[in-house]
Amino acid sequence: MDLETFNKLKAKATKDVKLTKENLLEQSYNIAINYQIYLDILSKEQQEIYKLESQLDVVYAKWLKYYKFDDQYEWKTTKEIDRMIFSQDEYIEIAQKVNFQKIVIDYLDKLLKNIHSMTYGIREIREIKDLLEGKGV
Repeated sequence: MDLETFNKLKAKATKDVKLTKENLLEQSYNIAINYQIYLDILSKEQQEIYKLESQLDVVYAKWLKYYKFDDQYEWKTTKEIDRMIFSQDEYIEIAQKVNFQKIVIDYLDKLLKNIHSMTYGIREIREIKDLLEGKGV
């Protein structure tokens, strides 16, 4: 997922989880639908991060082999080799994608928890509304 798509997703999610007096009934029907939609998106994004992490491992292994066995300079410590690997543009590019993907997954995870908790919020609002209207609980 790119940044533009992520921003659109956040804007849609904000609308999907907004509770008002006017949309209470509609939102109570939409909870399960929204939960499934965002769960599917989360699943796809988790698959994507697994692919990216695999790519990162391959790039790391390639550069590790180079710095350990093929480089003219003999590196003394793993820390030095890691520093060289982590400074490679190829590694940096994939690592940035992995980090962004972690942000997306964290957001979706929190969103799903919020949608799940909406069930309780809607129930409480209905109970309060019934009490105020004198219907009791």
